[in-house]
Amino acid sequence: MRVWVIVAMLGCRQTTTCMDLVERRAWAEAAATCEAELALTWNLEAGVQALRANVYLGTHDGVDRIAPALLGGPRDADARTWLGVAARARRRCGRARAQLEQALAAHERLGAHAAVARDAHQLAGIDFELGAYARAGALIARSREAAQRAGDLAMLVYAGVAEADLLCAVGDHHAAQRALDAVIPLIAPGGDRVVPRLKQAVLFIDEDHPELARLPLEQALHEELAARSPRPSLLVAIYFNLAYVARRAGALGVALARLEDARALEGSGFAYHLNRGQVLEDLGDLAAAEAELARAADAAPEAQWAMWVPYRRAIIAARRGDREAAMRFDREAIDRVADLARGSGSLGPTLIATHREPHLHLIGLLADHERWRDALAVVARLDAQALLASSEGSRELAPGQPAPPSSCDEAMATTPRASEEPDVGGIVAAWRSRRLVVLVPGGARLWRLDVHRGTVTGADVGDAEALAGLARTLASRPDDAAAAAVLEAAFVPRDLAPDERLHVLAIGAVARAPLAALRSTATLVRVPGVRPRASASTVAGTPIVIGDPRGDLPASAEEARRVAARLGVSPHVGGAASRGLVRGAGRASLLHVAARTTMPLDGAALELADGPLAAAELATLPSAPRVVVLASCGAATGRDDAGNGSMVAAFLDAGTEVVVGTRWSVPDDDAATAIEAFYAAGGATDQVGALQRARDVLASKVSARTWASLEITVARPAPSLNEP
Repeated sequence: MRVWVIVAMLGCRQTTTCMDLVERRAWAEAAATCEAELALTWNLEAGVQALRANVYLGTHDGVDRIAPALLGGPRDADARTWLGVAARARRRCGRARAQLEQALAAHERLGAHAAVARDAHQLAGIDFELGAYARAGALIARSREAAQRAGDLAMLVYAGVAEADLLCAVGDHHAAQRALDAVIPLIAPGGDRVVPRLKQAVLFIDEDHPELARLPLEQALHEELAARSPRPSLLVAIYFNLAYVARRAGALGVALARLEDARALEGSGFAYHLNRGQVLEDLGDLAAAEAELARAADAAPEAQWAMWVPYRRAIIAARRGDREAAMRFDREAIDRVADLARGSGSLGPTLIATHREPHLHLIGLLADHERWRDALAVVARLDAQALLASSEGSRELAPGQPAPPSSCDEAMATTPRASEEPDVGGIVAAWRSRRLVVLVPGGARLWRLDVHRGTVTGADVGDAEALAGLARTLASRPDDAAAAAVLEAAFVPRDLAPDERLHVLAIGAVARAPLAALRSTATLVRVPGVRPRASASTVAGTPIVIGDPRGDLPASAEEARRVAARLGVSPHVGGAASRGLVRGAGRASLLHVAARTTMPLDGAALELADGPLAAAELATLPSAPRVVVLASCGAATGRDDAGNGSMVAAFLDAGTEVVVGTRWSVPDDDAATAIEAFYAAGGATDQVGALQRARDVLASKVSARTWASLEITVARPAPSLNEP
């Protein structure tokens, strides 16, 4: 359970009885005293603080009673801010948005940067709850910028926590942790540490380490209960998360008790029913669990939680043997994930990749009954880029566009749009001239779908958790022959010819396995998805080689010179290795990049002479080089295990046919040796074959971690003009 924090609107400017109470955060006494002071002295600051105190206490009728006295006057914008915050707390999102947008516009005209930061923060919270993550992200950035201009460290902390919350919601936990780490040092001594502690606990839970969440949750609970006026919304969030931690530890009685603590403060809303349903499911009372989940569905969940009700109902239906109901609930959950992704802009692919649970459950049900084509259709629904680029359009709202429905309840209860079913016939036809295998967990098993010569077959290749563990082992120790043998048997069909190329789409933890380490005699290459893509340009001009853009990687400069000499072109080193050069390389037959890759909060970026070039920007270029060799560490590393947000994915999205990149960091000397061996084996013209030949040479020259890190990812095929 996440919470979007209500933060203070104004600094303390007077020293009065009202303000003394506010500074001591004695909100109950402050509400009455400040309202009385407003009536007696017409002290407008006391009126604003009375609004603030009533919001913190949850006495929203008091806000409605006091605000009219301030509207139309010098503190009109501040009154509208608190009216908006109170309306939001009552889930009246249309009214909340209208008041906050008026307040934001007025505060911007006044140059009141601290107030702008808080208005934008609250508006971001509304969009976050509605699932419009791209718009929420833009408002968070606006809030952070205003807080920086105001020098408001407290608001910078809240903006950072909000950013961490957003990144956590889409599943980018590493970026969320970096965002949180960046703001914790800004908290003043004696400042509010409850919210960062809660957010750290949520991160631990989302990363599947609930045992680590217990301490920060207990610390947050102790500190909030010790406050003079504990904030009910924070206590509720803490109790829900403590209930989850207890449930995961098997302490189901404790979990139920914590849920009742939350209900005593908030009542029995969506989160209560969802969490209680899961505890009852663990207790084996499936009928009671189903009843709780039905109540959760009726309670209109926030968009980020909407998928969990049908997904949990699918699991219960499957346990009761009702396969058709289970599949129906899974499909509803999948539609909710897709609907949420459409409002998430560039974060949409990561959101889908980290919310696969209903897809994988449905695949398991279908595969159990050998419905291979139907299982392939569900895999295609995971092809996030194709989904987001489809004719269904995006639900993302830019500032100034019409707002979502006027009621939060109405917006959350809306039935998700059913996405159009993937064209499995078109997918199979597109892959007719290539052989594709999809490794995907479904239920407790790992399934291999084999798309070959116009047919789709499948096989159960083993225990999903055990194979995922072997994939992690092979990623850390690529020379582990035992792990490689088991994984090769799972990945490679027995009837694959020695000279046949196998295109591999591995989904989930098993994707960690480096294909080179499988030691297969066949040629294995990765693909980013199964859906056909638009035909790529056939233009292929002069190769472009860049290296050492910042002047801090002398080995990269030497590498660029060697590669350029081999290709018969001049290298672009240092200041010549610019953003414009890479952006304009769309007609190049080959682009070789020997530069540093960084991973800021919004995805990977190439560090070039005149600044970083983000993966998100690269992905939208109108054309791309036919072949890209990324001689930079972790080029395939993205926001999730599907590689979304990586440099490899960006070039493929822009239209590149073949990308050579590393899956993890390797020593500079070893990397240079590997690149030299790749080009010596014919990498300029036959990338797949050259890499295969180069590995044989490299096995005796560099560590296994080096030669196993180099992989080729090829673009999906174009649509077939002659479907079966």
